[in-house]
Amino acid sequence: ESEAPEYNEFLFSTGDKVKWLVAPKSSVMGWYADKDRIITRSSINPWKHSAKWYRRENNLEDPWISLIDHHSAISEGNVLYGENSYGGGHASNILPQHD
Repeated sequence: ESEAPEYNEFLFSTGDKVKWLVAPKSSVMGWYADKDRIITRSSINPWKHSAKWYRRENNLEDPWISLIDHHSAISEGNVLYGENSYGGGHASNILPQHD
């Protein structure tokens, strides 16, 4: 936050920039599990919409940021962000096609 102290949005994208989303800082921060979070716009919807994400306090792989609800996003290759080098289908269903 010291690099851009007044930022209010996040941009998440695949390496090739084909899949992306913009979300308010308030959607990404805080603690939540399988809760609707606002997406300002994305590669699949130019209008404000929501998806169920995770950011649990004791899960090092969180937050999970996706274009659609988290559980569907895993199999459909629509997870854009997760932490702690978490792999499995979360990564392998999207990274080989969009790195």
